[in-house]
Amino acid sequence: MNYVFQQYVPHVSKKDLTDTIRNSYPISFILMITKNKTSTEYHTLKEKTIVDMGIPSQCITERNIAISEKKSSILKNITIEMNAKLGGIPWMTSIPMKPHTMIVGMDVNHSGEVYHRSKSSLVGFVSSYDSKVCAYYSQIQVQKPGVELVENIKNLMRNAIENFMNENKTSPTHIIFYRDGVGSGQEDHIYNQEILAIQQVCKEYNSIPLNFILVLKRINNRIYAGLNGNNFGNLKPGTVLDGDILTSDPNEMSFFLQSHHVDSFQGTATPTRYKVLENGSGFNKVFYQNISYQLCHLYYNRLGISSVPVPCILAHKVAFLHGQSNISKSPHKNLNKKQYYL
Repeated sequence: MNYVFQQYVPHVSKKDLTDTIRNSYPISFILMITKNKTSTEYHTLKEKTIVDMGIPSQCITERNIAISEKKSSILKNITIEMNAKLGGIPWMTSIPMKPHTMIVGMDVNHSGEVYHRSKSSLVGFVSSYDSKVCAYYSQIQVQKPGVELVENIKNLMRNAIENFMNENKTSPTHIIFYRDGVGSGQEDHIYNQEILAIQQVCKEYNSIPLNFILVLKRINNRIYAGLNGNNFGNLKPGTVLDGDILTSDPNEMSFFLQSHHVDSFQGTATPTRYKVLENGSGFNKVFYQNISYQLCHLYYNRLGISSVPVPCILAHKVAFLHGQSNISKSPHKNLNKKQYYL
């Protein structure tokens, strides 16, 4: 790996930073210390490295490395992020799924410079292509502002399947699709506009079974665990709640999952609700509960278990980064198979 050390210059201009990056090429990684992650330097670095050069980068704010009591944990997390951005796998878990299964995550971002300047929303789309479900192929798509339903999902799906086939020399045997960012009550719209379109693409590849799960985070439900006497506390990670308490419809496959840990003094934990809108492989509810919980262990931006499966987080992260840094194009081919957006 090639390293380039540059002297820190306060208030560096956009042109100077661009010239520095270009003149340092070829390099494998860029580490920059900046005032904050809303600065011109930050957005310039991301724009040039993500689209033009295909180089992963890491920005560290001065404040974070100046906090002595937290420096050790902060640097540990930064090291894990850098490992993942370079294509490493910091850790893995046992995923209970069939061979050659592809996991997909999708979210839509309605904020940042792209939204305010170009009046556009960005779709973040990630798809796994390895047996450990640790490597993801990333795509970005621009669409009308404020539109939550994805308008041209077929191209995203075809690209994901083609990438999986290039990496594995076979098409996926199952697709498990996690859809984040929509609220309860939009199920019919999701089915008619997104699920039917995805199924049409799946038919082009020997009718790959589609399993589509709606991930609902903005909910009002709170679930408590009974402790000693009349005391109540947060649920333990991995707690599942399903049955008649969720729905009276016997055909609906849904459940609550409290995957992450929250101490009682931090507040009340909010569970995530999962609704299976399409079950093309005929999996049972326990399968979806297990795989969703295991996928909450694979987020490399923090130590611990996340509140939603990692494909949801990665789809959000890639759309958010591109939106904040005014990058409406898909990443460079050197980056679209790395988690450069952590």
